[in-house]
Amino acid sequence: MRKLAIEKTNETHVVYPIALALAVHVDAILYCMKRDIKHIACGYSGYQATRDIYIEQREDFLLLMKEFVGEYGIEYHTPVIKKTKHEVMDILERHGVSSNSLENKSIFGGISFNVEHALSYRNRSLPICKGHIELMRA
Repeated sequence: MRKLAIEKTNETHVVYPIALALAVHVDAILYCMKRDIKHIACGYSGYQATRDIYIEQREDFLLLMKEFVGEYGIEYHTPVIKKTKHEVMDILERHGVSSNSLENKSIFGGISFNVEHALSYRNRSLPICKGHIELMRA
């Protein structure tokens, strides 16, 4: 799936966060299915979803991802989605996790995205993701 993300990114960089999110979630689905795990937790945060540079964390994309994961009998949890940035940082620090954010440190960090284009890309990529899952399960 990472190869797909890189190939599609070379065509147009604006889909990179969606490609990466799909690749990571496909791997998580396969991991869960192999081990009979019925829950996935994701650290997407609502405060980031308000900015177009975090398009994969927007509520509409989050609901689509939840639906995709649910197709495989896996419940999707987003425990910090309603938390403020301060609350998220506080939770991380209380649990000994670095709050040194990696935001905007990827090659495409800080770029705004066209929502319609990203949604179209996501919808075109989903059958490829599902095919990969089926292939890996065979």
